[in-house]
Amino acid sequence: MTPLDTLILSYGRDVDAEVVRVFEERLSLSFRIICCPLSIPDDLYAITQDQPVLLLLSMKVETFGSLRQWINSHPFMQMIVFQVAPEQAVLCHRSGAWELFAEDDNLSVRLPMIESRCKDWIELKMPRKEEQQIQTMSITSIAPGMRKIYSKMRRIRQRQTHMWLEGPAGSGKKMLAKQLHYDSPFKDRPFYSVNIHSGKDIEQQLFGGVVAGRFRPGYFELAEGGTVYLDGILQLPLELQAKLLQMLKTGSFERDNRAYNVRVRIVSAARSSSEEKLSAGLFHQELHHLLSEMFITVPNLSERRDDIPLMAKHFAADFALKNDYRFDDFHPNSLRKLMMHNWPGNIRELRSVCELTVVVSDSATVLPEHVLIPELEVDDREIGITLHQNNIKFIQNALRAHNFNVVETADQIGVGKSTIYRMIKNGEIHLNDK
Repeated sequence: MTPLDTLILSYGRDVDAEVVRVFEERLSLSFRIICCPLSIPDDLYAITQDQPVLLLLSMKVETFGSLRQWINSHPFMQMIVFQVAPEQAVLCHRSGAWELFAEDDNLSVRLPMIESRCKDWIELKMPRKEEQQIQTMSITSIAPGMRKIYSKMRRIRQRQTHMWLEGPAGSGKKMLAKQLHYDSPFKDRPFYSVNIHSGKDIEQQLFGGVVAGRFRPGYFELAEGGTVYLDGILQLPLELQAKLLQMLKTGSFERDNRAYNVRVRIVSAARSSSEEKLSAGLFHQELHHLLSEMFITVPNLSERRDDIPLMAKHFAADFALKNDYRFDDFHPNSLRKLMMHNWPGNIRELRSVCELTVVVSDSATVLPEHVLIPELEVDDREIGITLHQNNIKFIQNALRAHNFNVVETADQIGVGKSTIYRMIKNGEIHLNDK
């Protein structure tokens, strides 16, 4: 059974005790409730900043100014205001209120809807810890080009520097964005992905708005302190480019005459070069400059074949763990079969093939006949003949990537130290770059 999320139920002075009791009783069905009476906004600073707070207030004692004080005193809070007169409703919403109750509103009728909204809000704001643990599994690289990319990413992981990734579909741009996020000090904050290619409610997804008949906050608000991944950035409409540019320059955006501060890392991804769009005036030069504080070109998988064994093992192990399959390793000839394919679908195709091998394999070690790659015809005799030559190249590149440290290399790629020393003695691999 999944443990319940904790929700702090706070309330100001003059909120009816019966109202608090009804809220606590109803919300305890979905959350572990901690009740916390408050008298001044400063009291909220004592609550952990990552702890969700549902605040109940009364317009009998509050002013619009104090509402704004409350809403700005905790980054993870929603505010419900009671005893609101009709002429106060618009200003209450503009001051940050989430839900309003008039004197004659039926609390019991609206509570189920509020409970549902709380679930959606917390689910969006707080990704499941189990998912985070899976996503923190790092994929190392021994391909020289990719090691340069990881070196660049290490330089910015401590800061919320914006990054621009260009590379073909399926080349692993989102995987790099996640790795940057989960290797950073902000890994406990949310990571959200927006597919701009889809064209569906992009402005509402990013900046918030009414979706399916009810208001939803945007990802720039929800990802406070975290990362927003914009897939297909070059397809962003010009009017939204202007709004995003203004947000980056001022650190905030406006909605319903209210300013919302934004503090997120934006990782932008494009499948093609941005030069054509920029020269044609279809993408703002200044916006491109601000979003590409770190610019990276991601190569095709066929250009970094040395990483295929590492990635294949990662994808297979990850899939087996999530879906309760057995997986220990790939047979060497299975890895050779994977490395002989050109991978037109890049990493996305490799992941799909590796997941399928885990499903169809009847043993924990994946054999060549279980590696099902469409349109790949390989003679098993050819695999056997060329496998040793491929192993030599693979181990030599791995040694180079680990500064020719035999022990570290053997541990990383799962080869015995004695095997590497024997190959060095036979002159098949070398402890230098000559």
